[in-house]
Amino acid sequence: PYIDSLNLAGTVNGSLDLLQNEGAYYPNSRVTIDNFKINDIVMGNLALDVKGNESLTNYVIDTKLVNEGFDALTAKGNINVSSDNPSIDMDVQLRRLNMAAFSPLGGEVISNIRGLASGRAQVTGDYKNPDINGELLLRNAGMKVPYLNTDYDFQGTARVTLSKQEFRFGNVALQDVKYSTQGTLTGTISHQAFQDWELDLDVNTDRLLVL
Repeated sequence: PYIDSLNLAGTVNGSLDLLQNEGAYYPNSRVTIDNFKINDIVMGNLALDVKGNESLTNYVIDTKLVNEGFDALTAKGNINVSSDNPSIDMDVQLRRLNMAAFSPLGGEVISNIRGLASGRAQVTGDYKNPDINGELLLRNAGMKVPYLNTDYDFQGTARVTLSKQEFRFGNVALQDVKYSTQGTLTGTISHQAFQDWELDLDVNTDRLLVL
């Protein structure tokens, strides 16, 4: 889906083939993007393989993002465009994926998103606003809440559960970056198509900077 807060760049190379089988033609393409960037942050080298059916209504996707010698992201599945509402069914795995590149997604609600994400998720349903279900482990992570004008580091490894359009935080240890006051975060951050963000968060603390 198109997301206006993601600026993509890189050096693109690729090919498009039409394979004939019993009179039918099947499109196949392979695209590589070297020095693939999201919002000016280099993510690695991206390889994308796409195989379409005869009617051009279903596409099998196999993509891989390689960074510093390991697969930071793999995504396999299909996209179906046979109806007025295209659907997606993808298995996505992350390994130390740099989350800073996605910070603009938070809009005015969350900023300075950072950290390395590892985990697995199923992306299914409406292509424009899919359900995302799975779990992420975040290391060296944190975020700023502009409403509170406060930036927080997540201590240790933070576990985040993905459920449809929600990110669920369970007992994430927080520390503000200015005065090092601490607390524990629980609750959810939800969105619609990575827009219209809503916070429903609770912080348990004896002393934590909030303004």
